[in-house]
Amino acid sequence: MSRATVRVLVADDHPVVREGLTAILHRFPDLEVVASVGDGGRAVDEACRLRPHVVLCDLRMPGTDGVEVARRLRARLPDTAVLMLSTFDDSPGILAALSVGARGYLLKDAAPEDLRRAILACARGDTVLHPHVAGKVARVRGTDAGWDGPGDPRGGEAPVGAGGPAPLTGREIEVLALLAQGLANKEIAAALRVGESTVKTHVGNVFRKLGAVDRVQAVTEGMRRGYLDPPVGGFA
Repeated sequence: MSRATVRVLVADDHPVVREGLTAILHRFPDLEVVASVGDGGRAVDEACRLRPHVVLCDLRMPGTDGVEVARRLRARLPDTAVLMLSTFDDSPGILAALSVGARGYLLKDAAPEDLRRAILACARGDTVLHPHVAGKVARVRGTDAGWDGPGDPRGGEAPVGAGGPAPLTGREIEVLALLAQGLANKEIAAALRVGESTVKTHVGNVFRKLGAVDRVQAVTEGMRRGYLDPPVGGFA
């Protein structure tokens, strides 16, 4: 996929918001808005017809809400990423969206450039959570998960437990946190000052230990086990 062909469908039941988002995305030459719709049912229909790379979807819409949109598109268009956008940072809504296949969740006060970068990250298969949103989710999902290993879970390579038989190491937790921000392996390598092959090994270990088949599932399971408290940094 070239940077000039990321196709986006915008779904929001408020016309002013919908038109504003469309106008913002039109500023960026690497994004193309293929449709703008006002309800979830039409979002699913138009996505199936137009096959966008990313559906930018409001969480709360009357009738078919964003969670249901994500659920249907996960089943019908698994290669299309759903990026939730909401004024609300309520953890149940975030968790519901992620659990049915949403690739990311941003608040509507995100800066235009952050929105662009999040869309591009989702289009390449990464998971994106606004740091504030990730913090709330991690706190909720980590409430019942205690550290049963020695030391600080972010302090090195000593194994750390979070209720599973194969606990992540400190370095693997760092990698998981960066995955949650939507960083690609190359960007993670730069952030941690290690080789990209080393990052690939860590990502593979994270997937294996969490029983995940992709980054979205790894981040969601990592949240459930409490590994993402606190999150690191910002957007990819």
